[in-house]
Amino acid sequence: MRKVEIYERALCCSTGVCGPSVDDDLVRTTNVEREVNEASGDAEIIRYNLASNPKAFAHKPEIKAILEKEKINGLPIIMINGEIVKHGAYPSFEEFEEYTQMKLHHSMTVPED
Repeated sequence: MRKVEIYERALCCSTGVCGPSVDDDLVRTTNVEREVNEASGDAEIIRYNLASNPKAFAHKPEIKAILEKEKINGLPIIMINGEIVKHGAYPSFEEFEEYTQMKLHHSMTVPED
């Protein structure tokens, strides 16, 4: 199974799409996460929020190294099966398809929290 892990900055809620303005990157990421995880296929997406999962960041030397060097600008950090494949920006739909090896729907509906 392909394990896609996303290490994100501190978000106000689990999806990060609450508040007065909506970030399209977070909407896309949340929609892709739900689609992939509900598909029960050969991929899963796990998201770690710096505010609610600080130990997930502290226990990965490669994550700590990026944060020490680039601070919050290094986030998000995307890992596939334990290997960093991208940091500093969220994946595009095409990158998510590559990472999960799945054909995804391109929904930009704001998910309910």
